[in-house]
Amino acid sequence: MQHTYRPRSITVEAIQWLGETNCDEVFEFIGWEHSTDETDHSVIYLPTAEGTATVHHGDWVIREGEDTYTVASEHEFAERYEPATAEAPES
Repeated sequence: MQHTYRPRSITVEAIQWLGETNCDEVFEFIGWEHSTDETDHSVIYLPTAEGTATVHHGDWVIREGEDTYTVASEHEFAERYEPATAEAPES
């Protein structure tokens, strides 16, 4: 018997990489120590399940589970996600 299915709605935590502007906040989000002598704030090399992802200025780092991250461009993020409301179910 054929049925129609749709993806379950999930809630994720995410932060947008803005370079030096929010470097400390992004590093805290991914659980890294931020070296005070770091001078390059143009990219982050983030280990993911698919390999090392390069996070460019404006990209979003998305936490999909404990220590599980993925990266999306501004456009991709806007296409996939919207702000969660208090009524949104947690998954």
